[in-house]
Amino acid sequence: MPYFTALLLVVILGASFWLVRKYVLGWMKNDDDMGSGGGTGFSLADLRQLHKSGKMTDEEFERAKAQVVQGIQAAAARQAAAAAAAQQRSSQFPPQQQPKRPPM
Repeated sequence: MPYFTALLLVVILGASFWLVRKYVLGWMKNDDDMGSGGGTGFSLADLRQLHKSGKMTDEEFERAKAQVVQGIQAAAARQAAAAAAAQQRSSQFPPQQQPKRPPM
């Protein structure tokens, strides 16, 4: 009976770990997609191809292009703000200097 309980515990923990891992990886993937084009899923090259092939009108192309560019600019602004905040944090706490050792 104790072996069965231990086996059941291992299976439950393994399944729990797998579900949490799957959720976290999916969440991280969605964040990456959102930051690389405003969540549209299209690059400018994709939009140009759709426009050239006649699957998008000029007006649709311009609207979609503006959304993609706006998403890229927003992502760049977020990255710049994060870099500035990291720089500010590192300047608040200067690195500790090692004490000088006397020559032997």
